[in-house]
Formats: sequence, structure tokens, C-alpha cells
Amino acid sequence: MLKLGILLQYGVSMMVLFTVFLIIFVFCVLALIAQRKMYKKLKQRAKELGADAQMFCHHVEGLPVTENALVSLFSLNDRLHIEFSGNKFELYSDKIITVKALTETEILEVSKSTIGRAVVGGILLGGLGAIVGGISGVGTKKKKGKTNNYLVINYHNKDSVPSVISFKNNMNYFALQKFANTVNKQIIQLNNVNGTVVL
Repeated sequence: MLKLGILLQYGVSMMVLFTVFLIIFVFCVLALIAQRKMYKKLKQRAKELGADAQMFCHHVEGLPVTENALVSLFSLNDRLHIEFSGNKFELYSDKIITVKALTETEILEVSKSTIGRAVVGGILLGGLGAIVGGISGVGTKKKKGKTNNYLVINYHNKDSVPSVISFKNNMNYFALQKFANTVNKQIIQLNNVNGTVVL
């Protein structure tokens, strides 16, 4: 009788464990299906626009949308096209100074001086340096754990003032780099006159 009770208790425990595993598995499959549908829609929209590159990112700063909002980025021949919840933003290539993919580690290892926090490798960070590094004293700061990846766009706004738009995407750093390289190549091609890049 005691053995039967132990076997029943063991069976119930295994059933609960199996049910939890099954729920987690179903949730992961549904999340994967939803993600595939999102990327399919992104690629379809890119085709409609004639985009050379596309990606999803979370907005950090620089646009009149909420922080961490999921936006769609499209690189077109003559402009960057950004969509969020029915709103569209366009940044023409002649206004773009540069686009760069950066890791949080690259930003954090910069000296904590005011100038160091504002500029990394020749790219203006705007408030991203303060957001990532926090406001602390002089020195370097390192973070343990998962590293965030950022796409930083430097451009001249309508008043010709250097400005920054930044996004975060932790899914694929290489996709960020590829997107940045595509935009930068388009900027060079736009400024290319008879084989000479006009500076």
C-alpha cells in the first residue's frame, strides 16, 4: 500500500512536470510562429518600398515615439524610411552623416568624461552615452551579463544641426552592422560624381 502511494505521488509529480514542459513548449512554438509572421510582413513591406535592407529595432531616442517602441527600419536608395504604428518618418541620405552599429561594451569602455560619453569612434551618441553609461565619475565602467546592441544614426536636422537617432536590437548584431554598412554605402554612392566622392 505504501509503495502504491509513492508510485501515485511520483506519477502525479511526473504528470505536473510534463504539463509544465508542454505549456512551455507550446508557448515557444507560438512565439516562433508569431516572430516569423512579423518578419514575413517586414520583408513584404520592404519589397513594396523597394528597400535594400530592413530590420526591426526598439527606439531609444531621437524620434517622437515612445522609448523602447518597436519600429521598422528600411534602407532605400535615397533615404531611410522608419515606420511605427502607422506613423512614417523619412531621413534623406543627403542629411545622413553616418550610421554605425555599436555594442554596449564599446560605449561603456569609453572614458567617462563628458566628451567621451558624447562621442565614440567619431560618432555622436547624443543621450545614448548617458543612458547606457549612466552619469558617473571619470574612469571606465564595465558591465557583466548580456550586452545590448545599438544602431546610431548621425544626421543634420532641418536646421543643419548635427542630431542623433538611436535604436536597440539585441537579436542580431551582424544584422545591425549589415544595415549600417548598406546605408553608408548608399551615402557614398549618392555623393559620388563621375567616380569621385564629393566631401
